[in-house]
Amino acid sequence: MTARARRVRGTGSLVQRLRRWLAGSDGAGFSPPVDAGPIAPQPPTFEGPTGEPGLVALQSSMSALEKQINRAGREQLKTNALLEAQMAELHTALEALRTADTRREVEFTGLREQQHTQQVTARLDLARTLLPVMDGLDEALRSGRQLLEQATPPPPSPSLIDRLRGKSPAPPVTSALHEGMQAWLRGLGFVQERLLQVLAEEDVSPIAVEGQPFDPQRHLAVEVVPAGDQFPAGTVVAAVRRGYLAGEHLLRQAEVVVAKGNE
Repeated sequence: MTARARRVRGTGSLVQRLRRWLAGSDGAGFSPPVDAGPIAPQPPTFEGPTGEPGLVALQSSMSALEKQINRAGREQLKTNALLEAQMAELHTALEALRTADTRREVEFTGLREQQHTQQVTARLDLARTLLPVMDGLDEALRSGRQLLEQATPPPPSPSLIDRLRGKSPAPPVTSALHEGMQAWLRGLGFVQERLLQVLAEEDVSPIAVEGQPFDPQRHLAVEVVPAGDQFPAGTVVAAVRRGYLAGEHLLRQAEVVVAKGNE
């Protein structure tokens, strides 16, 4: 027996039981006609809340629920698609920001390096501008000291009587020109010291020469003299022209006099 047949049979028996109950409860002795014959099975007649049969109402509710579910599914798909699109746009925007930050950092690094290079170039240009001035001061001081030594009269030799008495000779009388030359040389020395301080503030310093071993990277030999006890062979005796370093970089070689041995 199929499920539909069982359901119809059960519904018919239920209707019969309801009819018998109603017949016995109204006191009128209601009974179906004798010649009515057996009661044929009837389809279910239960009504839903809106007056429709229960099965039809259930199917209608299921259909409406299915439509709501389908509609909710479509809305969910649209929401998911929109969310994925927004996430993709956000990811693209973040990548663009990272790229922009990297590019900006590279540009800042390049600008810092360019600024540092410009500062170094400006410092070297200033030093190169002052080097001829320093050379002129060095030459002026050197020549002035030589002239001052030549203009200074030799001390008088003591006489026999002064030697017997233990008296030292009187110092030579200096002229006003001699004193003026000394003051002029002191003034040039102050200017030279001040310019050396300015160069030191720009990290430019003279190359050490006197008594140092000859370094062909920093020294340029323009004259040689015989070696001695004070200056062994291969050492620098004096500087003809100063050399300078800018930090650790060579700005200009020093022109020097080098002691040379017999070999």
